[in-house]
Amino acid sequence: MFSILIYNANAQEYKKYFDNGQIEVIGNFENGKKNGKWKLYNGNGQLVMIINYENGVVNDQWKSFHKNGQLKVIGNYEKEERNDEWKYYHENGKLEEIGNYEYGKRNGEWKSYFENGKLEAIGNYKNGKENGEWKYYYENGQLGEIGNFEYGIENGEWKYYYENGQLQEIGNYEYGKENGQWKKYDENGNLMQIETLPIFPGCEKGNDSEKKRCFSDKVQKHFSRKFNTDLAVDLGFYSGKHKIYAEFKITKTGDIEIIGARAPHSRLRKEAIRVVNILPKMTPGKHNGNPKVTTHTVTFSFTVD
Repeated sequence: MFSILIYNANAQEYKKYFDNGQIEVIGNFENGKKNGKWKLYNGNGQLVMIINYENGVVNDQWKSFHKNGQLKVIGNYEKEERNDEWKYYHENGKLEEIGNYEYGKRNGEWKSYFENGKLEAIGNYKNGKENGEWKYYYENGQLGEIGNFEYGIENGEWKYYYENGQLQEIGNYEYGKENGQWKKYDENGNLMQIETLPIFPGCEKGNDSEKKRCFSDKVQKHFSRKFNTDLAVDLGFYSGKHKIYAEFKITKTGDIEIIGARAPHSRLRKEAIRVVNILPKMTPGKHNGNPKVTTHTVTFSFTVD
């Protein structure tokens, strides 16, 4: 790679090239600081990003692009902090997510959409954290989950639904912890009663309580090892703790079937689904001595520095 500075009367034009001669970066310096529009390209000559600077500080409109040339993200910075409306797009050009930032933190109503254009999630943020009622949907438009957050923590009643619209699970959270009795139903609306819980490989020893605790610990460790938390940094998430939720079935044969996931961004949701799909085969739960399909929810927290 090599770079060139071209001196003009009022500015210095900066260009940087890849080894193959393709332009990598072009922009201007004024008084030794980046100023105005800067463009970044990949090695194939495809525009990757447009950034505006003011006296060396990222300011005004910011754009990035998918590999196919479609707009990926557009929004505004104010003194290096995301501010006002931001839009994210899928590679097919359809809107992926839309909402507002206020001095670097998500605020107000945010919506996310599937690649087919249907609503995926809707709810509000307050100072960067989910607050108030949130709704999550399946790709067929059916409501999947509904409940309330209080500054990023589940609080109050939550309901989860199957893709066919049948209630799957209902119960209450008290500041992030399950409170009271939760009810689970099968896809036909029958209340589920499990006599023997599923067993994660390596959790065969101990009583039921120890096996249940081992199951939870193993699932959490699986997420910690396999989940790509760098995605949140790439998406510009604020520093602090973030949560992702994933629901899955353990079938009568011990195989894993994803039900759904929710996360602060659709790319994080897709990553959660990927991680669930590589969970190991389990020993299924049993009812009256017969294998039984069970449903499970995992809450995974990670921190952005």
